Amino acid sequence: MLDFSNYHITVYKIKAANSDIRQYYVSGHFKLCIINKGEGVWEIGNRPYNVTCGDIVILNNRENRAFSEIHSEYGVNITVIDFDPEFVINTQFAGLFFSKDAKSRIHGTEELIRLFKEIETEEIGKLVNFGTIIGAKLINILALLCRENDMLHLDYNPFDNDIAFALKYIEQNYTSNISISEIASQLHMSCNCLSKKFSRSMRISFTEHVIQKRIHKAIRLLNTSTKTVLDIALECGFNNAANFYKAFKKTTGTTPKDYRHTNKTIYY
Repeated sequence: MLDFSNYHITVYKIKAANSDIRQYYVSGHFKLCIINKGEGVWEIGNRPYNVTCGDIVILNNRENRAFSEIHSEYGVNITVIDFDPEFVINTQFAGLFFSKDAKSRIHGTEELIRLFKEIETEEIGKLVNFGTIIGAKLINILALLCRENDMLHLDYNPFDNDIAFALKYIEQNYTSNISISEIASQLHMSCNCLSKKFSRSMRISFTEHVIQKRIHKAIRLLNTSTKTVLDIALECGFNNAANFYKAFKKTTGTTPKDYRHTNKTIYY
């Protein structure tokens, strides 16, 4: 049986309201989003995209994104499929997230919309093997998106075995005090060589990637737990609250305390 548990695939719904406009955020994960209701302008990597019901938005781990306009008084309702970049390693799907030729917004076909709904149903029901079914349907969606992007003929994959190893190591250890030197040592490479290779493949630096994963985890803990900000900082791999506040503010535009107080969800 295929095991998708290592890729941390999560499915959830969010609502972007007028109060959320201009809250830029970058996630350490990849995301596929479908607009269920409402319309607006979603800025992704400094490019504006008009989005409306049925649109599918592809988000990578390096581009800032935020709604600059929301045209519906009730906001924009979105379903998000969130997963690790490792999910597309050694597959043709990498081009969807890294190729400059890939579209960030595609209007969903009937089949794509159906698959999103089926994934939602599996996530809600959580029946036996629901994770495997979600993973399989996600692969189906990625393949169809490649077809819509006319990318099935492209052999675009920025990952190799070294980067795959580095990503897996980060995923297993990002909440501890890891460094690129310890990964380079295990790969028998120089830090400089691995650093350049990582930045070239991921389009962000090793440090930025680790911080994104830590902030991503922190946001989930702020949303779902009553732990103190300091406890969350330490659990996510930050040495102290000051470093956590600085990284959180730089990534999300707000502080952990203010984020929790306003009860906003910056998952997109």
